[in-house]
Amino acid sequence: MRPQFLIGDTVYVSASVLNVRGRPHADGPGNPKLYVGRNAMGTIVALPNRNWALVLFMSEDVGIEGYVSQWYLAKEKPKAGK
Repeated sequence: MRPQFLIGDTVYVSASVLNVRGRPHADGPGNPKLYVGRNAMGTIVALPNRNWALVLFMSEDVGIEGYVSQWYLAKEKPKAGK
């Protein structure tokens, strides 16, 4: 069972690599547009449906915003080796 997220929650990527998409679905042109790695930290900006989240990932002074599958997010930073 995945955790329930709210707008404003801090989240961490639990997959080794996660696609950051321009739309809240896996199909279509321009998807994926970016990738983020395991343990990348972000903030949930919107929850368009129960499967997708719009997340803002910050890297130094640059923000990357896009849609990711909620299945690959965690409320706590994943432990090494999991």
